[in-house]
Amino acid sequence: MSPRVSVSGCSIERATVFGRLTVDAEQPRFTGPVRMQGLGCPQQTLAAGQTEAEVKLSLDKPLDGFAADAIFTAAAVSYGDNRAGRAEGTTSLTFRQGDLTGDFDLTGRAARIAGMALGELGLTGALRTRDGFTRIESEGELTGREVRLGSGLDTALGEAARASRDTLAAPLLAQIRAALARQAPGSSLTALYSLRQTGGVTNLVIPRGGLRGGSGTPLLTVSRFELVATPKVAPRFAGNFITGGPGLPAITGQFARRSGGGIQGRLRMAEYRAGDSRLALPELVLVQNRDGSLGFAGNALLTGKLPGGSARNLALPLDGTWSARGGLAAWRGCIDLRYDELGYANLILTNKRLLVCPGPSGAILRYDQGGVKL
Repeated sequence: MSPRVSVSGCSIERATVFGRLTVDAEQPRFTGPVRMQGLGCPQQTLAAGQTEAEVKLSLDKPLDGFAADAIFTAAAVSYGDNRAGRAEGTTSLTFRQGDLTGDFDLTGRAARIAGMALGELGLTGALRTRDGFTRIESEGELTGREVRLGSGLDTALGEAARASRDTLAAPLLAQIRAALARQAPGSSLTALYSLRQTGGVTNLVIPRGGLRGGSGTPLLTVSRFELVATPKVAPRFAGNFITGGPGLPAITGQFARRSGGGIQGRLRMAEYRAGDSRLALPELVLVQNRDGSLGFAGNALLTGKLPGGSARNLALPLDGTWSARGGLAAWRGCIDLRYDELGYANLILTNKRLLVCPGPSGAILRYDQGGVKL
């Protein structure tokens, strides 16, 4: 037993090794259990609590490679912001000529990953490294049960509903929040994936994936999704998605990379109702530039309360830009509002049309470090 061992920047607490060590044809072999009280790798943001593994290890004759099979259980596993209360699984690894290949079948319980909380998370697939670990490749399948979209999203929806009280957005947001909570028990997640990391560039492809609610209804379907992450450059992604389910908005979206860099997306949302509030997005086009700035254009059709008034069948053109430096600038030119009825305070307009133009600021609405300007 060793009270503490440090290897390649990782510390192993109270490790014990029991088993049978043999040499056959000048190849050392080990079979037996390996236990440790804790593992910490600060540089890799990897940590684990009490871990037990049944290991079969065979070293190559020159002692420069190995083949290993393991069945393990581990408590309190974390990697970056992802964690599991308990993990278990099997893995088979081979290390030769400086490269690692292997297969794995892993299960995490009470897991948190990518902002989601899951009762159970499964990961099955293969791993390969090339050129001395400068290139890492993995393919497999991700599964999950009892999926909740995290307290962060639930809190954000609740805060957004409260902030938009006395507007048509409040009942819509509250309905989305309640519908997601109802669908969480018995929900399931599946996704096929392919991951490539070369140098500082990470490429993730999900040919297909989906989230089903406890009712069995698809809540989110993703296809042909691809994410490319490069240091100091806004992440680029492309793919298609569909949302729906009882009490949830039906949205379709397609995103594609632009030839000059950046992303263009096209969204449509069927009419979504909650009480007297109605909102539809016949079309919304989003453009993200290489520097992360956004532009959007489209139209919305809405009915319900507005700040200080209300609208019935208001056709609202959408137009604007956003950037980290300049904030939001919406409706940078005159907009032609069409409606059945538009009210503000005690004023009711029924003339079906109203032209609204920006002031000296060049936009009807601005939101930046100086606050909101209308």
